[in-house]
Amino acid sequence: METVSASVASAVGTALLDPYVLAAIVTGVLTLLGLIFEKQRRAHAELAKGVEATRYQVQNDHDTNLREDLDRVIEGLDDIKSILHEHGRAIGGIRDDIRLEREQRMGDIQGLRDDNRNLVKRFDNHLESNNP
Repeated sequence: METVSASVASAVGTALLDPYVLAAIVTGVLTLLGLIFEKQRRAHAELAKGVEATRYQVQNDHDTNLREDLDRVIEGLDDIKSILHEHGRAIGGIRDDIRLEREQRMGDIQGLRDDNRNLVKRFDNHLESNNP
């Protein structure tokens, strides 16, 4: 007497050998593979669009490549930084000149005030001595 599991295994084995079942299994597997390949094809197409968009952004319409262009821009920025540094030093020199000029002017104004006070005192003294 066969056991239940042996009879089930025998029935499954017999069913798998049936040409219609085999055709259905092969069709199912091929359909599944087709879906997987289609998904991969779409993903590849999306990736290709992204690559093309990136290429459009990076590729030049002239003979030099992007790296050379960027190197030239960086060199230009270094030149600009150097010029700005020179301008900063020149502005600092102008500030020093203005500060010195202001100090001299303030000294001159103080000297004029002192002279004015002395003249007023002398004038007051002169008036007092002439008008007893």
